[in-house]
Amino acid sequence: PLQISVEKDNTIKVNKMLVSLEQLRSVLFKIKEANPQCRPLLLHDKEAFFGTYQDIKNTLENAGFEEVDVVLLPS
Repeated sequence: PLQISVEKDNTIKVNKMLVSLEQLRSVLFKIKEANPQCRPLLLHDKEAFFGTYQDIKNTLENAGFEEVDVVLLPS
């Protein structure tokens, strides 16, 4: 399973592990390689920047993920 959380301060967590946007790419490539059928769940706080969502979405696509489930969370 792959869960990506974006907090209202735009911090990013992958499976509860804090990562930077720069680290996200390599983390996602490793997860995709280990589990090609994985479908990410993106939990995005409604007060976080839309740009953070877009950066994560682009990174997911570049890592080879074709689908992502998105949940908008209240603050």
